Amino acid sequence: MATECYSQLGFGFQPKLVADFTGGPLTTDVGLLLVREFDEQLSLSADVVGRITDTLDARYVTHELDALVRQRLYQIAAGYEDVNDADRLRYGPTCQIVAADGRTTLGSQPTLSRWFRRW
Repeated sequence: MATECYSQLGFGFQPKLVADFTGGPLTTDVGLLLVREFDEQLSLSADVVGRITDTLDARYVTHELDALVRQRLYQIAAGYEDVNDADRLRYGPTCQIVAADGRTTLGSQPTLSRWFRRW
């Protein structure tokens, strides 16, 4: 009896995102897609964001709070425990999709360092 194999897999947090295993551009951070899916199911990062009171003036805020929290949590989960990795990863398409739904560029190392030092 043959095992049925799937060549595509969709994700609930972003319906347009499809993992296609037939080749093409590759990323080494594809595991973050599953981390984001689990995060959405369990509302872990949403719970963290809900417990933070951001007192910064919104006129001067470039990056959304939920994106910064997910960016940092997902980078740690992917093995990038140093904040200095954010300078390279903030432009990575996988990180942008899972942390900010592709809606914005992620925070740089100085942005993350300043923001998380406040807490």
